[in-house]
Amino acid sequence: SPTPRPSSPIPHPSSLIAALKVAQVTLNPNPNRNTVLLPGRGELKLPRELKGATLTKLVERLTHPAGVEPTFVTAFLLTYRSFTTPTTLLQLLRARFAVPLPHNVSEAEVALFHSCVVKPIRLRVLNVTKHWLKHYRFDFDEDSTLRDACMTFISEICDTHASYAPLARTLRQELTLIRWRAASSAAVAAATASPPTANGPNGPN
Repeated sequence: SPTPRPSSPIPHPSSLIAALKVAQVTLNPNPNRNTVLLPGRGELKLPRELKGATLTKLVERLTHPAGVEPTFVTAFLLTYRSFTTPTTLLQLLRARFAVPLPHNVSEAEVALFHSCVVKPIRLRVLNVTKHWLKHYRFDFDEDSTLRDACMTFISEICDTHASYAPLARTLRQELTLIRWRAASSAAVAAATASPPTANGPNGPN
């Protein structure tokens, strides 16, 4: 006789899928309420082309573990100032780097999650930051608070994440150079704006 069907669907071993949701990695082809997708290829690689998304979802796409198109990074960094601020973007990148690890899963699943999700996301965050510092340095030239916050973030990575430290040190060197240039420009501007001495340009009156 045929095998009877279970009265309810068999649960899928979805602990890792739940972990992916915790990491806010969109692997489901169905659009949600804050991401609008255009028809395209399957979601197991990159999400389909975006028609619209919230800022958080744009940052997720910017640092998707399956990869990201260079043109998307360039377009985002070129236009993001029209809908957010550099400080907010840095905060979102910093939060994205801190991918929460899943709970109630096996050691093997945690290792898989770290390899397939955490490491790629963190590398994407660092590479986006590198592109930002290299090609859109003016954001940091003009904002000492942003420079300091970025330096704190990068220094924390150097101190606590050995596997990412080489890339983070490169970013720290770039940011140190930006700091030096900003300080030099400020010194030149201050010297130029100084009032003339009491002696005048031709010596004592």
